[in-house]
Amino acid sequence: MRRLLFATLLLLAFVGCSANKNSGEVAVVEVNPLSTDVIPLSSFVKDVEFVNLELTDDSVIKRVNELFFYEDKYIVADHGSDAIYMFDKQGKYLSKIARKGRANNEYLNLDDVMLDDKRGLLIVKDFSSKKFLYYNLAGECVDVQSFKENCTHYFQDAINLANGNFLCYEFAHGIQRHSYDGIWEMTPSGDIVRWVLRNELIHPTSSPLYAMAYNTQGNVSIMNIEENSDMEYDGELKTIVKYDVKGKTAKDYAGMNNTDYAPRWGQGKMFNTRQWAYNLGRYTLSKWSGEERDFVFYSLYDTRKNSIKVGPKIDFTTANGAQCYPSVVLGNTKEAIEVIPSNLKDAIVVPLYADTFLSDKYASAAEKLLDGGDVEQMNPILQIWKIK
Repeated sequence: MRRLLFATLLLLAFVGCSANKNSGEVAVVEVNPLSTDVIPLSSFVKDVEFVNLELTDDSVIKRVNELFFYEDKYIVADHGSDAIYMFDKQGKYLSKIARKGRANNEYLNLDDVMLDDKRGLLIVKDFSSKKFLYYNLAGECVDVQSFKENCTHYFQDAINLANGNFLCYEFAHGIQRHSYDGIWEMTPSGDIVRWVLRNELIHPTSSPLYAMAYNTQGNVSIMNIEENSDMEYDGELKTIVKYDVKGKTAKDYAGMNNTDYAPRWGQGKMFNTRQWAYNLGRYTLSKWSGEERDFVFYSLYDTRKNSIKVGPKIDFTTANGAQCYPSVVLGNTKEAIEVIPSNLKDAIVVPLYADTFLSDKYASAAEKLLDGGDVEQMNPILQIWKIK
């Protein structure tokens, strides 16, 4: 579930629809892209801050893939440069971890970066060499755990747990099933502790099936994208909400070979299913594909009210080319943003390129930070939302 940063996007506002709940513990909401209702940003954001990440010869960020806030530092993992950068609260560059290589304490690829905030360590998953590397904030490698012998299969993503293990997932793609379809807990050495979720769906796409991130309660939010449900893991897995989608979903294409599925996308015969999702505490923000090519829509689910707002179809191609997913539009503005996972309590962090359209409310703050700077000579700006 890794994200690129692009800008200068011309998009429309959200609209909404009604929700309903079943009689059991699991909420059910109806997703209908035909209803209309604007979602103002102020409905769930109470404050916004901007932090300009300093650009130096040693801190050129190509894209922000993971971002953490720890001990008054912003920690930015950039898979484009295979490095991890440290900035202070004001955005001043401090140091970086760049240990690419073939030595035991080095990584070939910066596939995933996780924060162990109890031990003050950054964990790098390098699937090319099949190992987890543990670095302190000074950049020293203090531990290496190889899963080469015990875990010979590929897994799409991983997130570290408080007990030192990892949640991992993989899914069956195309027409053949294999034994690693679902989510499991794994030790750093690759031993499977137990299965958390087994899937029966053979997926017609090679795109990520799940999105996993820590929420403000300290539990792992799991967005089951193709099954259209949101779950939470705190040692046990529970479903929070199921989406009743009007129109065809991934299940209608289960078992279809990708060579048969792909042309349908090219012909504009897509289905209403999620491409991406992110948990914002009490809210879940999702991006959905439309029934036609080059169209998407968004939804914002409120767990407390069990209500969902759904946006209209948005043409994500512009004169400058295709919009980079998963850009997000909030409020009745032309503001384009992208959500990045963060461990800031009750906050999310959103990188902006300097030439991204901003709402009038925050334009003056952004202009003060930019001060006429050249966007090609700047690092991303962090826009930090304080969630209500």
